[in-house]
Amino acid sequence: MSAHEPGSFVVELTDITPPATFVHLSDALAALWQSMRWLPLSDLQHDWFGYYLTRPEAVDHITRALERNGRRNARHPSS
Repeated sequence: MSAHEPGSFVVELTDITPPATFVHLSDALAALWQSMRWLPLSDLQHDWFGYYLTRPEAVDHITRALERNGRRNARHPSS
């Protein structure tokens, strides 16, 4: 499964938001950022998370990270 194919992605901010399931990783990342952006983060944390979750290659980057950590059984299109 590539990063652009449907799957099951669950995101949760422990003690802040309940788990939510998304078909597409891009939707999961967008929802995660929408919840995180209102947290009392430092400017550095806000900028870092905003960049990490919304940059153009975020889906591909996070797919590879999930694969490396054994959290996703996916094959990246470029591997």
